[in-house]
Amino acid sequence: MDRDSEGVAADLNGATHNCKAGGELAKPRSSLNTGGKVLLVALLYLPLAPRLAWVSAELLLRTRESMSRLTSLDREGLRIREAGDLTFRGYGFIRRTMTQLSDETSRPLIYRTGEFHSLASVLGEYRPILNERILIGIESLADLTKTVSFAPIDLLDNQDWLFLVPSEVDILESLHLRWTAGATVAETPAFPPTIEFVIYPWAGESPRRVEVQILHSSENHHIQLNPVIMIRQAHREHDARIRVTASLHSLFQVVEINLEGRRSTRAGMRIIRQEASCVALASEDYLANLKL
Repeated sequence: MDRDSEGVAADLNGATHNCKAGGELAKPRSSLNTGGKVLLVALLYLPLAPRLAWVSAELLLRTRESMSRLTSLDREGLRIREAGDLTFRGYGFIRRTMTQLSDETSRPLIYRTGEFHSLASVLGEYRPILNERILIGIESLADLTKTVSFAPIDLLDNQDWLFLVPSEVDILESLHLRWTAGATVAETPAFPPTIEFVIYPWAGESPRRVEVQILHSSENHHIQLNPVIMIRQAHREHDARIRVTASLHSLFQVVEINLEGRRSTRAGMRIIRQEASCVALASEDYLANLKL
């Protein structure tokens, strides 16, 4: 080993000795210690503190409200909340329709979003038999029924109109009114006029009177009936006679009135229930088994 190599080795030996004696080489110090970093982060978030407090309080309040609603619901209420009433799976409408079934071992066929389902799991009880003579449509009113419009066959007096409802029509859902007003009054009444339906009996039943208050009418005075009027009866083969009395005011005179109903588009089936866009159908040979 030459003299230069010996010098380099001596320097390395000295550095190693110094490390052992003094520990590791000193690391460069950070410009901020841990406390300073925490303080800096706190200062950065300080303007957001009121907003964060409000969000936390709102979240806590909503959580408490949700828990309160959940604890106040019974088992049926929880199922309706999870599976829907008149939307989603339509559990509420299905349950209300099934109260009309006399057979407690069967379940109806469900039509939803263009497809047929058995939906056995949504019922929450064991019903092993699928009864295809009962069809329930969830948000499927337009798919399973058709609108039928008809005019009166006679004007009994200035306010009473006589209609002959075709036998295939099971429900009345709306009417159209056109009236005239005196020269000194507005064209549209400022008060809600009254519409009364009298459904004349068939098969020995008494007349049914249904009064409808017009809460709002559009420009063409189209009045939606809520709830709809069911006029179907088991084994009905003849047209139904309905008298409609439109009581507006002595200053107003109804000059035209038309009714709108719905009939089933499924051959051999009749409408037995409708709520919003949900509808229930039953085959004609099964009507006698229903609780109507």
